[in-house]
Amino acid sequence: HEALTLSALQSGVHVYCEKVLSHTRESAQLMVDAAHEEGRLLNVGYNYRYSPSCVYLAEAIKAGKIGQPLFAHLRAFGFCIHHMTDYVNSLFGKPVRAVSVIDKAPLTDKPHPSSPDLVFPTFMYCALTMKTYMIQYESGATLMAGATDYSSALNPGATLLIEGSEGRLMLDDLSGKVTLLGNDRESTVYAPSQIRDSIGLRENCVLAVKDFARAVYEGDSAPIPGEAGVDMIALEEAVYKSADSDAWEMI
Repeated sequence: HEALTLSALQSGVHVYCEKVLSHTRESAQLMVDAAHEEGRLLNVGYNYRYSPSCVYLAEAIKAGKIGQPLFAHLRAFGFCIHHMTDYVNSLFGKPVRAVSVIDKAPLTDKPHPSSPDLVFPTFMYCALTMKTYMIQYESGATLMAGATDYSSALNPGATLLIEGSEGRLMLDDLSGKVTLLGNDRESTVYAPSQIRDSIGLRENCVLAVKDFARAVYEGDSAPIPGEAGVDMIALEEAVYKSADSDAWEMI
């Protein structure tokens, strides 16, 4: 999205850009630098952060409901792993290194569902046959994640478990039930309302754009700044590189 984003920024407008920002980290950084030079906002469209379930989970962590986050287990459908890794980044902070195992060749006789357009020169946005990795954060927390494009779209888009020093949180789908379990064995269950809440990917996008518009009109910073998009590409590149090096790679 580099060419259109640079043109828009240089014409004096703020930009809400869909993820992934661009095909390389260097290209994405040019977009971020241009936004700073022009004094305009560059926002990345990681709309899963606006799911009512994800918002509830994030607020529970911020309120200290599970103490210090220690690690997370993420299972996702295909390219949802990229979106949900961004979400974990928003909870855990800055990722510093990654190690991965990626199987690019089909393991079954089924036709491969991925589009070649989702594989870039230095990273793959899709999961292909299997994409698994571990990420360590500056805070010491760790994410263990896995996805495959062979997952059925009829199954949950993602499930996430976050273990903390004083409890755990479990998300059973992108806009699904969230269970909070304390070390005292007491549990709380949150479920989005079909009547009161905006539920679905389209609704998430609407909320994300509204938040961006709010930031523009109030003179606030971008809710999901371009730097977050650069960070996700850098993370993806480390994951991709680790699959070949069989070693931890710095992000």
